[in-house]
Amino acid sequence: SNLLSNEFFANLAKCSRLKTFKFKPIITKFKTHPRAGAILSKDNLKHLRTGCPRLETLSLMNCQVQESDFLTCLKGWKLKTLQLIGCGNFGRALLTSLSEDCPELQNLEIYISSVSSVVH
Repeated sequence: SNLLSNEFFANLAKCSRLKTFKFKPIITKFKTHPRAGAILSKDNLKHLRTGCPRLETLSLMNCQVQESDFLTCLKGWKLKTLQLIGCGNFGRALLTSLSEDCPELQNLEIYISSVSSVVH
């Protein structure tokens, strides 16, 4: 079954006591996993946000996340730790949204391919 299906995230959302969720497609030295670079949809993120209200740590690695979808889903989350590693480029809007929508955020790691959209 596809890890990124809405069904997977709907079932994950039933874990209402979940405090940490880490997602990283496996990439080996010789062969890329079929889901590497997979897209996390707005619906996937909504399932996670609404079904796991106690989520404190979100770690997304090597998957594509649309900035606008991600920003929409930040509202109402009480994240303390956020890691976005190799998930595309995020701009100034992410930092603004984090400061407004995630007042409990204590740890932030963002690894992107370009800092120009954040700096300028």
